[in-house]
Amino acid sequence: MRQHPENTPQKTTPPGKNPFRQVTFWLYFLLAIFLFYQFFSNFGKSAPKETDWNRFETEMLANGDVEKVDIINKEKAEVYLSPEKINAEKYPEIKEGSPGPHFYFTIGS
Repeated sequence: MRQHPENTPQKTTPPGKNPFRQVTFWLYFLLAIFLFYQFFSNFGKSAPKETDWNRFETEMLANGDVEKVDIINKEKAEVYLSPEKINAEKYPEIKEGSPGPHFYFTIGS
């Protein structure tokens, strides 16, 4: 036996309930969580500290503390220290386990 269209139950939303509003809430909620994570994921990382050529050459390079140096636009050098050379006594301004760059200096012309 077939039901008449007027007898079939219709899916209606109750008054005051908008399903689009719930979806929008969850989208904004997920966006807020994502932005919160992006902001605080860099919170523990330290920014590179400025140094000069003299300290770089006499303290870091002469002692073999340097892992690599990146030159940026022939104006700035970013210094990465070897992970085993970073310790609280010698470089107190660097957090242990920081991936780097640890120092930078301006290249003179």
